[in-house]
Amino acid sequence: MKRRSPRDRKFMRDFLGPLVRENIIENDELDLESDPMQIYRSSVNQEELRTGRRSSRKQNIAREEAIRDPETRETFIQHLQDLRDLADTFLAALEDNLHRLPFGVRYLAQQSVQALIVRFPNESYEAILQIVGHFIYQRYINPVILSPDSYGAAEKVLTPMHKKNLGELSKMISQISAGKLFTHENVYLQPLNEYVSTAIGRMKDIFADSRFPADS
Repeated sequence: MKRRSPRDRKFMRDFLGPLVRENIIENDELDLESDPMQIYRSSVNQEELRTGRRSSRKQNIAREEAIRDPETRETFIQHLQDLRDLADTFLAALEDNLHRLPFGVRYLAQQSVQALIVRFPNESYEAILQIVGHFIYQRYINPVILSPDSYGAAEKVLTPMHKKNLGELSKMISQISAGKLFTHENVYLQPLNEYVSTAIGRMKDIFADSRFPADS
């Protein structure tokens, strides 16, 4: 649902507003494309627009060949670095703001943790916190990352590039909150798996410190 209380909208504006505005909406150079083929084709198109001549590089090549193109590889690495940096910025904002979640969300999280502890007594507390944290992220935070203009976290209409970049950030944070590394389904994001592994532990610590079971 896109209709949320004024308290929810204020929380999202304070939490995600700076990240979305300063790092994505106001960053005209940002492009988080991770598919080497798309990066290669964009590079060829930009070369032709810049020179006014047809590029000597072929348009249709295999992805394995595209990633070996020096310009494509350099851009690909930069895009992954930018995605990692944005994920870091998100985690820092989460650390600073999670304790300010509206009471209703905190209460839901609290009750979910307690119910899961009773239902699965042999499951570790850490695993239960991750399940609840992932649920809260997916249902409460992720929709705002994907459509910040609909939830009060962005004040202007988003361009297709903004939406694309937000989608890539959403994919990254969703992977971290789920506690999973990238697999063959996102093969070109696998170079980020070392970072993702560290970020998974960091997000677990953030939710553990949020004291969801408190405030009873």
